[in-house]
Amino acid sequence: MRGNSWLSVILSIAALVCFAPGALAAPTQQIIQLKAADGRAVPALVTYPEGGPDTQAPVAIIHHGGPGGHPLRSLSAARWAADYFAGRGYITISIMSRIGRDVIDQPFGAQAADIKGAVDWASQLSHGPIVLVGHSSGSVSVTYYEATTQDPRVKAIVHFAPTFPGSLWMPTSMGRPRYDAVVARLKKLVADGKGDQPIYEDHHLAPPAPQDITYGYLMSAKVWLSWWGPDSKQNNLALFPNIRVPMLMISGDKDIFASRAYQEELKKAAVNSPRVDAIILDGGIPHEFVGAEVKAPALAYDWLAEVGIRPSPRIATHVVDMKLSAYDIRPGVIYEPADAGFRKPLAVMLMPDFADDVMLTPFDEIGPRLAKAGYTVLIPQDSGSGWPLYRSVAGTVSTNQRAWLKYLADQGHAQVAIVAHGQEGVMVPALLPPIAQGPSIAGVALIQPPGAPAAFAQDVLGAQPYAKALADADAAVKRGAGGTTMIIVPYRSNGRDPATHKWLNYMASSFLSYWGPSAPVAPVPALTAAGEPVLLIDADKGRFLSRDAQTSLAKGGVSSLWYDKVASPFDDPDRLAADLAKWLDALPKQPEFK
Repeated sequence: MRGNSWLSVILSIAALVCFAPGALAAPTQQIIQLKAADGRAVPALVTYPEGGPDTQAPVAIIHHGGPGGHPLRSLSAARWAADYFAGRGYITISIMSRIGRDVIDQPFGAQAADIKGAVDWASQLSHGPIVLVGHSSGSVSVTYYEATTQDPRVKAIVHFAPTFPGSLWMPTSMGRPRYDAVVARLKKLVADGKGDQPIYEDHHLAPPAPQDITYGYLMSAKVWLSWWGPDSKQNNLALFPNIRVPMLMISGDKDIFASRAYQEELKKAAVNSPRVDAIILDGGIPHEFVGAEVKAPALAYDWLAEVGIRPSPRIATHVVDMKLSAYDIRPGVIYEPADAGFRKPLAVMLMPDFADDVMLTPFDEIGPRLAKAGYTVLIPQDSGSGWPLYRSVAGTVSTNQRAWLKYLADQGHAQVAIVAHGQEGVMVPALLPPIAQGPSIAGVALIQPPGAPAAFAQDVLGAQPYAKALADADAAVKRGAGGTTMIIVPYRSNGRDPATHKWLNYMASSFLSYWGPSAPVAPVPALTAAGEPVLLIDADKGRFLSRDAQTSLAKGGVSSLWYDKVASPFDDPDRLAADLAKWLDALPKQPEFK
């Protein structure tokens, strides 16, 4: 099976079985075939919790040592680290890169295409952070990948036994005179156009390794030089300055390919990494970590948790229905921790922007993240969602949303926080009056908060077109055709709102309810008057309000967050979800379930 086929198989397992958060379940293993960036097949061992992979779990991509390494060998981190991480909620992908079998014609660095294939596949399987893990020369392989690509999906690197540069330890193993002679001979072959000619040069490992064992690699002349020559790129010291993510190094005290002093050199070289830690395991621990196959990955697991990468409680996703009438049944999507013990009493209702839909909203990335933080999250559909917006009226939408609040109360949530996106924020004040047997509103967050709808419509349509649209809509309503007369007005961007449409299209009665003089008012003053805790979040120039305008509203119970250098807060869903979770956690004490 190829990568995409295995993706569907693995996700189907995840959908059928639920893994209990925090359990140390025996991991499940599968051998799959990935595809490298250059189309080459990449065998891989995928290891994940017994109940199936969590599509929000962190992913560890593990590269074996080599040349000649193998991900199934019990002495490799590709096995023992994979088992440890997967038993605690990670998905691990231990690749057998091209340097494990075809090294004769694979120069150092070619394996980066295999790593990219694994990263690409991992990003389809999970939305969680990706960690690169390398053992022995695999440490240099993963460093080379990140140093040359600056892949933003990679959030940290773990090095087990990061080896000396090839151009350093090979002269030690061969002896300097012989090494220099081999390099000169191979360079001449390359210069003579014979760089693809296979060669074999043996060597002994440096003491204290047994000296009666001979090692060697069958490689072409130019490939040998790329691995062991004076200009080899197999050199973490040269690559570490280009790494911009946290890194951890772990070696044993009896490792003949690494040392305490070398790890300190590497630490100093990582000038652009936000955090670098080095650990030496005492007790006679060799390069293969014999005797530390649990301790070494446990240290790495804990360190990753310190830098913010950890498996979190699994989430459950439910499609639910809210019946308004026999023929008006609105779907909604609920995200919540699968284990009820992780659920917080407070529920969160995420209200998509005008014309967005429950399945087509940037909240689709925020809901699961908030559920990971322990919240039950509802994304509801109302009569204004998606294409029906043009024939809905604001009052009906508010009625729908109040029904959804009642739905959450019926599920046991005595308190709900509302998070509204864009123009949907104007609907929130209508939700504040108490609902019979409904929940109380703990607070309101407005993402890209709007101003007054009527003023916005006049801005983006132009004063004269807006006045004509009002007159036409009013006339249609007066002659009883408010629900059948379409008002179509050319839409122009105001320089802040990124117009994704060219026209403002509404039935006459709908147009007046959303954009006319009696349309909902600007939400922030109304919310402030109601005394609700309010959070405003926007970015860059501000979609509806400028930064100065939003800042001026931040007083009393209103707080404001502004994201620089991004067009929308949703451009950084991790940050947005974290900010919302922090705000939710700080809301007044939440009552327990009913």
